[in-house]
Amino acid sequence: MTIHIAFSSDKTYLTCTSVTIASILHFHPHDINFYILHNSLTEADWLPLRQTIERLGKGCSLMPIDVGDTNWKGFPTTKNFPLAIYFRLNLPSLLTNIDKVIYLDGDILVTDDIQKVWDINLEDFSLAAMCIKCLNNNFQQLVGHYTFNSGFIVMNLKHIRDTNGITRLLEIANRCKDNFNLPDQEILNLTFRDEKYHLPVRWNLTKGALERQDINYKTIPEEELIEAIRNPAVIHFNNSAKPWRKVAKNKHPFAPLYLYFAKLARVPLGLRFLLFLKFTLHFVRNIYSPWCLEHLPEINKTIRRIRRGRFDPSAPKP
Repeated sequence: MTIHIAFSSDKTYLTCTSVTIASILHFHPHDINFYILHNSLTEADWLPLRQTIERLGKGCSLMPIDVGDTNWKGFPTTKNFPLAIYFRLNLPSLLTNIDKVIYLDGDILVTDDIQKVWDINLEDFSLAAMCIKCLNNNFQQLVGHYTFNSGFIVMNLKHIRDTNGITRLLEIANRCKDNFNLPDQEILNLTFRDEKYHLPVRWNLTKGALERQDINYKTIPEEELIEAIRNPAVIHFNNSAKPWRKVAKNKHPFAPLYLYFAKLARVPLGLRFLLFLKFTLHFVRNIYSPWCLEHLPEINKTIRRIRRGRFDPSAPKP
């Protein structure tokens, strides 16, 4: 069965998106349709992504979709939150002939077989995502509930369409657009607050989870986080943890793994050299939380195993 995977991107994120795609194909190289949602890209822009897919995949394809500014004209954008973040919200109405899609941000590495999460039965859910107990949020109606990071979600497009999810999503977006801190994420959480399947933290291992300092992330059970660092499935370099930034300090302990997949994707030599300086010659000082420092030997052991091209077949399914 073909797996459907979608990204939102502008020119800034195309190179790192190719690294994400390379990581997916490294562990599942066949029968995937990749969709790139955009509003200003050309064939020349996404050619490197197409070449990565053709080189590493079998029976895989790239399908760019020009979204324009449909529904999102006038919504808040910043340098860190460009218009492209909203495009994932259009997936139920864009992919009308598809029942399910996995959405990923372009600052992610997938380090397990994506088939495992694709096979989840979402018949009664609108989406699946890594969820944590929310103790503090800009929207009081989310406090006390489980919320999720929108960088990795499995969307049950059919269920969303059948339950009037598209209309509900747009109504909430327009009603609350002046109060968002994390626009796309808060829109999805408000719309599908009680309609989600909970994935364990290994399916979206963020910097916040590993720092274990934020009040919400502190609710993650210790044993679940230990399992995540031993068998990560999705490593998410969100917020300031981007491995490719020249001035960003390496605060995500799995960042040294990024060079491995950047080579696999054949990203430009300049970026590979920067990653080599940061993570092989250690030109950037690592700053970790106390929890990360305590578990750094275990994390480095996992990095070495993945660099050898192996994942743990006994890793738990979602």
